Amino acid sequence: MMIFLNIILFFFVGLVEAFLLSTNSKMRQYSRKFLTFVSSFINILVWYWIIRSVMEGNLSNWVLVSYAVGYALGDVQAINFSDYLFKLAKKRGFKRKIKKLYRFFKR
Repeated sequence: MMIFLNIILFFFVGLVEAFLLSTNSKMRQYSRKFLTFVSSFINILVWYWIIRSVMEGNLSNWVLVSYAVGYALGDVQAINFSDYLFKLAKKRGFKRKIKKLYRFFKR
């Protein structure tokens, strides 16, 4: 029973971690400093917990596989979420702000 709970827990931890990491990259891209700080802080806490669990030897192969599957799925879901937000913004007529630096490199 305990191994089953660990499998579920690590699956969701991997999913959330990958989602936060992917959205962190998007936030950096759009220069959202506070949101980047928050997501990076959460990511480090998750990594500490994972590394501590590995060092204590509480993980089996099934737990690691479930973590990897959750991580991959979280990455895909972050891309889907980003695409959804982009389509929603396009539908509502929001335009992205282009900074002078980006205009300079477009030439």
